[in-house]
Amino acid sequence: MYFNIHSGSCAPAERDLLHRIDPKKGAFVPWVSLKEQFGHGYSRMNNFKRDFRTTLKQVHIVYREARFDLDDRGMRLQNSRPPVLRRLIGRA
Repeated sequence: MYFNIHSGSCAPAERDLLHRIDPKKGAFVPWVSLKEQFGHGYSRMNNFKRDFRTTLKQVHIVYREARFDLDDRGMRLQNSRPPVLRRLIGRA
């Protein structure tokens, strides 16, 4: 998976991730794991958290259906609708 924390861009894997989470359980990702995955180049956790929160606000503007929460322990992900719904095209 690829996520550019500075541009707010993410690959299809991230965009599709939230709608594949178990709807009953959700998923929890601790800050340490988020930093390992997305925080290359950050030496301080507090700087990473600040920028990650800012980026997620930008992501949420575009992907309103994304359901996630951040707290002092990490990120809780909930099942969400895909960012682009599949269109069914009928045959003529």
